[in-house]
Amino acid sequence: RIIFRLNKPGQVTLLLKDKQEQIVATIIDDYYQNLGTQIKYLPITRLPKGMYWVELTANETKISQQFLVE
Repeated sequence: RIIFRLNKPGQVTLLLKDKQEQIVATIIDDYYQNLGTQIKYLPITRLPKGMYWVELTANETKISQQFLVE
């Protein structure tokens, strides 16, 4: 699961990418989110083993984090 906090409401995009940074899934597609803590669940049980990236864009700020599916 992905937990993030927005200090102000705005448009959010949340992407799941593989190690070549190709988009595997779009969790949130430019959707308006209210301020506060948000929790989203990733469909990792269907993913092959390997390294992945989660990329969050909110209010023109982009954050990426890598994780491993075993």
